[in-house]
Amino acid sequence: ITKFNPALVMKGSFQATKSGKIMRYSLVGIQYVISISLIICSLFIQKQHKYMLKYEMGFDEEQLYTIEVPYSLVGGGGELDYTQRDAFTDELKKNPNILDVAYGDDRLVDMAHMGWSRKYKDQWINFSAYPVSWNFLQMMGIGIEEGRDFMPSDEQSENGVLIFNREAADRFGIELGTTIQAHLSDGDGLTPIIGISENFNSQPLQYGIEPFAFLVFGEYGWRQPNQVYLRVAARADFKELRKYIKDILERFVPYMEPQELKFFDDELAIQYQTEDKLSTLVTMFSFLSIMISIIGVFGLVLFETQYKRREIGIRRIHGASAMGILKMFNKKYLYIVAICSAVAIPISYYIIDRWMQQFVYRTEMSVWVYVVAVLIITIITVATVSLRSWKAANENPSDSINN
Repeated sequence: ITKFNPALVMKGSFQATKSGKIMRYSLVGIQYVISISLIICSLFIQKQHKYMLKYEMGFDEEQLYTIEVPYSLVGGGGELDYTQRDAFTDELKKNPNILDVAYGDDRLVDMAHMGWSRKYKDQWINFSAYPVSWNFLQMMGIGIEEGRDFMPSDEQSENGVLIFNREAADRFGIELGTTIQAHLSDGDGLTPIIGISENFNSQPLQYGIEPFAFLVFGEYGWRQPNQVYLRVAARADFKELRKYIKDILERFVPYMEPQELKFFDDELAIQYQTEDKLSTLVTMFSFLSIMISIIGVFGLVLFETQYKRREIGIRRIHGASAMGILKMFNKKYLYIVAICSAVAIPISYYIIDRWMQQFVYRTEMSVWVYVVAVLIITIITVATVSLRSWKAANENPSDSINN
C-alpha cells in the first residue's frame, strides 16, 4: 500500500491503474481462499463428527436406554445383597416394552473408567475395570471368544470373576483359569479369569482399544454397578416409559432425587461435544466469510460495469449479445475462483490432516468435499456476477455510449 501514488489516490484515478486492479483482485482473491478453506474444513469436521456418531462400537446400541440409580438399590457395599436389585429388575420387566435389563458401572464409553494396576505372572499390568451384572455382556451383544460368559451364580462367588477383552489377553498374555488380585478390602482375594471377550470401543474414538476387564464382584464388593441399561422395544413410547420407570423408582427409593431416562446415543454424543461445537463455529465463520466475499465481488462487478459501460455499449452495437457480455464478466471471475481453489485446497488439506491426527478412527478424506466447496463458491460467484452485470448488458447501447 505504501508504494501507491498518493496523487492518483486523491484524484480518484488510482482505481484505473494496474496497481489498483491488482489490489482489488488480490483482496477478493484472499477472501475467496479463506472462504473455500473454511467451507472445506467445516464439511470435514461435520463428516468426522457424523462418522463418530454412526461408528459401530462393537456392541448393540439399538433401542438402548440408561438411567442412574442409588448404590443402595443395587446391593450397596461390603456384603452384597441383590434382593432389592432383582425385585426392581422384575418390576421393570413387567412392562412388555422393556425387553431386558442389565447394570454397568457408569457410562460404558467414557474416559473415566476405574483404572487398575495389578500383578499378573510376575508383571504389573494396567487396565480398566468395569463392574457389571452377570447378564451385561449378553444384553449388550459382546461376544465371548474364549472361555465362558458370566452366570447368575458368579454373583454369589467368594471373590467374583473377571472377563478380559482380546486386547488385554494379547498384550499381557492373559490365560483362562489363572487368577489375579481382586480389588477387595481384605486385600487377599484372588479372582479367577473365566473368559476373553471380543474387543469393543470403551473410549471415545479419539482413542484406540485398550486393555479392559468386566468384573462381577461376587458376594463381597465395594462398588456395585448403578447404571441401569434397558433394551426397549422399537414401538415403545418414550414418555410413557419414562413415567413407568419413575413410578417404580419412587416406590423403591422414595428419597431419590429425580433422574432422567436417557437415550444411549445421547450419552455417547456427550463424548463428542467438542467436535460438535467446533463444527458449528467453523460453519458460522464459513457463512460470514461467504457473505463478505459476495459483498466484495458485488462491489467489484459494480465498479467494472460502470467503468466499462462505454465498452459494453460498443460491443452491443457490434453484435455482442447480453449472454456474451455476461460470459465475458463471469469468465474472469471463474478464473479467479480456479486460482484461489488451487491455493485453498492444499491449505485446508494440511489443516484438516493435522486436526484428524487426534483421532484413532478417522473418516475418509473424500474428494467430493473439495468439489462441493469449490462448487458452492462457483455458483455463488456466477449468481452474483450475473445478477449485477445483467442490467449493464441489457442497457440501451446509445445511452451507454453518450452518457
